[in-house]
Amino acid sequence: MRYLIAAAAVLVAGPVLAQDDLAEKGLGLFQQNCRQCHIVKEGEHRLGPSLYGVFGREVGSVEGFSFSSSLASSTRTWDAAHLDAFIANPSGVYGGTRMLYAGMSDPENRKALVAYLASEEAGGPGAEATEDDGAEAGATDSEEAPAEENGAS
Repeated sequence: MRYLIAAAAVLVAGPVLAQDDLAEKGLGLFQQNCRQCHIVKEGEHRLGPSLYGVFGREVGSVEGFSFSSSLASSTRTWDAAHLDAFIANPSGVYGGTRMLYAGMSDPENRKALVAYLASEEAGGPGAEATEDDGAEAGATDSEEAPAEENGAS
């Protein structure tokens, strides 16, 4: 009976632990690739805007930060798929971005970074919010993304 209970606990806790591990990996990737320009403290900015609470926020909407016109005029919301596409190729998603980062090619690393940005630690709803979004580089929603967001402007 003890073994059955232990096995059930592992099956239930496994996905949660995996998401925690993914978000932890994402924190390391954030520190390596993002923290030079971004911070995850609410209301504080560096060269780039604070990424605290970015998951679920309207693109280009952080108070106190001056965005490029391509981001400021966006009607999109940052979700797992849109963050993934942007992290993969920032200037390919928002042609007028002032972000100098060339992009992260590894989809597993992007998934981890998005999980961290979605984590409660980064002001998000929790890393499990990224599980069903099917994040895929280049994913766009033609109804929500005006043409100028996907090309140079």
